[in-house]
Amino acid sequence: MKYAIFDLDGTLLDSMWVWENIDLAFYKKYGLSPAPGFRDRVRSLSVRKAAELLNATFCLGKSSGDIIIEISELGKDDYQNKVEAKPLVRETLERLRGEGVRMCVATASVRANAEAALSRLSLLHYFEFLITGDEVGSGKDNPEIYLKCAERLGARPGEVTVFEDALHAAATAKRAGFRVVGVYDRSADADAPEMRKICDRYIMDFGEL
Repeated sequence: MKYAIFDLDGTLLDSMWVWENIDLAFYKKYGLSPAPGFRDRVRSLSVRKAAELLNATFCLGKSSGDIIIEISELGKDDYQNKVEAKPLVRETLERLRGEGVRMCVATASVRANAEAALSRLSLLHYFEFLITGDEVGSGKDNPEIYLKCAERLGARPGEVTVFEDALHAAATAKRAGFRVVGVYDRSADADAPEMRKICDRYIMDFGEL
């Protein structure tokens, strides 16, 4: 392995519970009752695209920028003070860096929250850069974020390994020609069988590497 792109939530960090709380708090604040499947659709999008969809669906009358700020603030304390790394993440990153693997992060999270958590957990320095879905203008149902990462690393997709916990994201990266390692997260337990089918490798935790 020469190059690696890591997802953040559910892959490096045990943080999917934060997004569950953000969802619930946001819908409760506005008295919203999303239709079945809507929340899953929102989670597959970049924060900006999610904000646009929320605004269009529920006629909130707010700018996308204002909604992004609200979402960021709802998760701010958890990322700054509570979220923890998943088991053996630090040891794995240390080993990969020692082997000369160049690494970056591709995340749907807001940059400020992502960097706050990685910095507090002393993980940020392992990565050359971080790219968010908001910055590329699309979620992980689109390969753009992975392609941008590969471009900045100076690598072709086939030379890069993507670590992902979410089925839709892993499928996107695989279709774009990346090697994909699926990482188990309890929030996506039902998707584990399908992840095993589409990923080049599937691990229950980083100890398996």
